[in-house]
Amino acid sequence: MKEAVVITPQETGFGFRLAGIHQISSSINTLSSLLYKLVKEPKYIFLMIDERLIDEDNEEIIKELDETWPGIIVVLPMPKKSKVSEEDYISRIISKAVGYHIRLRE
Repeated sequence: MKEAVVITPQETGFGFRLAGIHQISSSINTLSSLLYKLVKEPKYIFLMIDERLIDEDNEEIIKELDETWPGIIVVLPMPKKSKVSEEDYISRIISKAVGYHIRLRE
């Protein structure tokens, strides 16, 4: 039977586990190796990744896997945070849409 897995930061709780979904804790530095490990496992068909774990390098890996791996990869939006985090979030969305890093000014 195929399974879903959620990858979250290490400091998050066990909410997905309580719902019966396999949850793995990771850091930004270990995400890439974890992703490559999970896509080699035939039992996983659906990966959900907490957006707080994604930096530029991990984003490239996710794009590559999204094009080559037959499963589904979904990035979960981060919970509401401070104004600085919201600006980073908006900047990342614009960068993803336009293809360039854009610096926001007030």
